[in-house]
Amino acid sequence: MLDNVLVSIVIPVYNTKAEFIKECIESIVDIKYPHEIIVVDDGSYEKDTLEFLEEIKEYKNTRLLKKVNGGLSSARNFGISEAKGRFILPLDSDDKLISKNLVKGLELMMNNEAIDIVYSDFQNFGDKNAYNKSGEFSRMKLAISGNYLSAVILYKKDVWEKIGGYDVTFKSIEDWDFSSRAAVFGFKFKYLSVPLFMYRRIFNGKSLSQKDLSSYMENKNRIINNVPREFFSKKNINDYVLTSYRREKKLFFKTFIILFLPWLYKFLLKKGVFKNDIILD
Repeated sequence: MLDNVLVSIVIPVYNTKAEFIKECIESIVDIKYPHEIIVVDDGSYEKDTLEFLEEIKEYKNTRLLKKVNGGLSSARNFGISEAKGRFILPLDSDDKLISKNLVKGLELMMNNEAIDIVYSDFQNFGDKNAYNKSGEFSRMKLAISGNYLSAVILYKKDVWEKIGGYDVTFKSIEDWDFSSRAAVFGFKFKYLSVPLFMYRRIFNGKSLSQKDLSSYMENKNRIINNVPREFFSKKNINDYVLTSYRREKKLFFKTFIILFLPWLYKFLLKKGVFKNDIILD
């Protein structure tokens, strides 16, 4: 096994089709920096899956870890706890990495120590082909509007250590919870405007890792309620609204705040958003 590993790619597996796992691992190519691939078998029992996992050792820089079934978050945490890399990239076993863009993300982080997390656009494939653009980072948007970053993000291992890893009580949207806690903690996010990975859409538009969404609303409320109240300061809200306005430029927004939030309208006037309006005290 390599010494001085730069990045660890952690792939949880639970009864994933062998052909999907194969495509996933074989998409990890031409990474010019020392790396390791950690495949975590989370208690799989399907013959097809188990037979392929026995062949994992044939792939360069790849090792297999086994554990009792505990769910996606548990498998990720186990794999990351064994990782040797300075950086971590979680990858679902039915997705495919775009390796050349991982290299771009690594170089971005190595050239700027202030960056803790790199996220990117992503490309759907399978039942639905589409390009998903994530856009510039907003802590407020992440905290209250949903996870627009995707589960595949590149981050320093100490981010995982400091926020306590993935919450194993989440059976869905655990990636949103992870990113939200990292944002509240104050880690610096950086947007990479190319896709790090390809996201497989199957089963009428759902991914293998998202089939069970029955607890989605409950988990969403937990994430929002776990954000400290001081995070929703007037300044943070003002900054979020200002950024949203400049990005969307929707006329109804101006009308709404004039009618219902006059204090915010005055704030935006002073910021120069409505350049042709007159400030009324």
